[in-house]
Amino acid sequence: MDRGLDTLRQGLAGADQERLEYVLDTIRTNVVQGENKKNSGKIYRQLDKRSQEIRLLKLLPLAEGQGGESTIECALITKPIADAPAFDALSYVWGKPGRWRPIRVDATAFFVQPNLYDVLKTFRNTRQCPRYLWVDAICINQSDVLERNHQVPLMRLIYTQAETVRVWLGCGKPESIACMQSIARGNSDRDFSRDTKIAGMRDLISSSWYVLKF
Repeated sequence: MDRGLDTLRQGLAGADQERLEYVLDTIRTNVVQGENKKNSGKIYRQLDKRSQEIRLLKLLPLAEGQGGESTIECALITKPIADAPAFDALSYVWGKPGRWRPIRVDATAFFVQPNLYDVLKTFRNTRQCPRYLWVDAICINQSDVLERNHQVPLMRLIYTQAETVRVWLGCGKPESIACMQSIARGNSDRDFSRDTKIAGMRDLISSSWYVLKF
């Protein structure tokens, strides 16, 4: 099937290729959202609105002998926001629909967008993940409209109560990594040239998160 699609792409002009990719992404999204909805009963229980319950994500570490490409494993806990343990909230851009990646939540298959997959993988593989994370795409049951309508107004409170808000700008390029290191050191790091810093800053401010937020 992939070989047939490649042949079809080669035979199409630019605009037609874009329309084909849009259709394929829409099909992938519908399939994946159907799978997530089917599995939602195994992952989510109904939240108590009166106590303002929220879910928090626990990213499980790599098991002994596992490599960095092994399946990402997570677990969810449910707590009233007033009684929630210390957690970090994640700010990121969902990204282009259609490019979904598989993880496991409470031992159940679940699909997420590449941006979220990349940050979870980075946290896990570098062992930098906080004990608990709040991530809208997973901690809110996206298949439940009533729950979404209740949880979205709580997001201001969730981000306010978070111990740290972690901003994910995407997988860094060498220039943007150098730029962030320079900023972290008070712009006094002489290991990077001016041109490298400028290229890195351009990469940072062109990220989807930066464009969306600012």
